[in-house]
Amino acid sequence: MGKARIVEKIRIESGGIRKVVTNLLQEGYINLITITGVDQGDNIKLLYHFSNPKGDIKHIETLISKNSLSIPTISDIILGSYKWRFTIF
Repeated sequence: MGKARIVEKIRIESGGIRKVVTNLLQEGYINLITITGVDQGDNIKLLYHFSNPKGDIKHIETLISKNSLSIPTISDIILGSYKWRFTIF
C-alpha cells in the first residue's frame, strides 16, 4: 500500500448513500476505514472514509437530522459496517 491521500470528497443527500457506496466498491474502494459523526446543531454530518489497496482515500459526506437520526443501511453492502453505526449513534 502506498502513501495515503485523499483523492475525492463526495457530498450527497443521505438517501443516495447505498448507490454511492456500491459505485465506490466497483471502483476498488473496498475498505471502509471509519465513519465520523460531527455535531452541527440540528444535524449530524456523517463522513464515510473509504480506501483502495493503493492507499487512495475517498470521503462521502452527508447530513442527517437529529430529529430522525436515520440513514439507509450499508451493512448488507459493506459487511462489518454495522459496528460504526453503534459508535455514531
